Amino acid sequence: MAIRFRCPSCQAKISAPDEAAGRRGKCEQCGAVWRVPDPSRPIHFACPTCRKPISVPAEKAGLKGNCRHCSAQVVVPTVSNLSDDGDRLRARAPWPAFRCDAKQTARSPYQGPRQGAVKWRYELPHEVAGSPAVGPDETVYLGTESGKLLALDGRGEVKWEFTTEGPLRSPALAPDGTVYLGSQDGHLYAIAPTGRCRWTFLVGAPVVGSPAVGPDGTVYVGTSAVTAVGPDGVMRWQTKLRRETVGTPAVADDGTVYTGSCDGCLRAIAPGGELLWQYVTGSSISGCPTIGRDGTIYCGSHDHCFYALNPDGSLRWGHDTGAGIGSSPALGKGGVVIVGCDDHHLYTWTAEGELQWKYQTNQMVRSSPAVDRDGTIYSGSRDGKLYAVDADGETIWSLSTGGRVHSPAIGAHGTLYAASDDGYLYAVGNESANGG
Repeated sequence: MAIRFRCPSCQAKISAPDEAAGRRGKCEQCGAVWRVPDPSRPIHFACPTCRKPISVPAEKAGLKGNCRHCSAQVVVPTVSNLSDDGDRLRARAPWPAFRCDAKQTARSPYQGPRQGAVKWRYELPHEVAGSPAVGPDETVYLGTESGKLLALDGRGEVKWEFTTEGPLRSPALAPDGTVYLGSQDGHLYAIAPTGRCRWTFLVGAPVVGSPAVGPDGTVYVGTSAVTAVGPDGVMRWQTKLRRETVGTPAVADDGTVYTGSCDGCLRAIAPGGELLWQYVTGSSISGCPTIGRDGTIYCGSHDHCFYALNPDGSLRWGHDTGAGIGSSPALGKGGVVIVGCDDHHLYTWTAEGELQWKYQTNQMVRSSPAVDRDGTIYSGSRDGKLYAVDADGETIWSLSTGGRVHSPAIGAHGTLYAASDDGYLYAVGNESANGG
């Protein structure tokens, strides 16, 4: 059955096969570029006049209509530029933070590349230890060990730079386009999409992990405390920890914050900053926790175990992998959980704790995996390769670089972004820059 819609620019009627859903296309009448709508998903977008959210069935793609809030005329886009987030709608960036969302699921609504072709690579001026964030316009934001934040366009050209006084990891994007950046100079920065600094907040200790942006816009950073800062740059609360945290906090829909730390504890903190509970593992936790659809909290530890905890802090299940886990988990198709391990493997368990499969690389997997909408898993390894693995644990492709590969990010146009210790940021897609 064909997908029928109208060009949002000239209103020409367009027909595309089902398998083209989500792909880019060009109108033969006016030359406008659009994406084929997915009939199974409603389209969420903002009225350009009153900015209030609108949701319509996919078959309305490209049609003109009137906003139900202010009656202004609107044209329905072919894909959402807002995403459904519980009862809220927020501006969609394809990969706005280290693990894609506040729950740290690393699950993208977009399809990643089916081939490992290098579209472009950017020679990094300084070392990188973090993961990119990708904005709505496919701007790629990447922090460096020299304290610079780079903003690159979709072709790998530098748009602007912002400099701090300490090493940076992964930035986080807010729905309004603000770029939040934690630096080891002890500050949290709020940067406008143009590269201008909106405000700075003195955290008082080096920020090693990425900030997390909660559903209400609160920004959370972990140091030797978890600090909650409003989008106005004013502190809301701060909860002290016994040891520092180097991962990113996970934030549930109800505002509960989960964080692991170097003392081996996974903690739950109430929306007001009160400690709810802590679960003690046998060694340090360097990855960030992940919140499942049913509220289960997943976390790995350097005690060689992977844990699934209930929302009340009790153990649901756990498994000994025989080696430390420094990777952060991701949620895959069907609710499975995926994590990298120092024993050179990617592990996949069901939500009930049954080992589904493990996938072998040639070195430790400290890279945190990313999962696309079809369940394809993308991960780097210290063997210098970037891997694409299907939901059954079979290799789709692998790409060799000249150094260990850090955690990847999935863009909106079938592009995967990952930095390597060979000194390059790679943009990987289905076709190389020369069309090969």
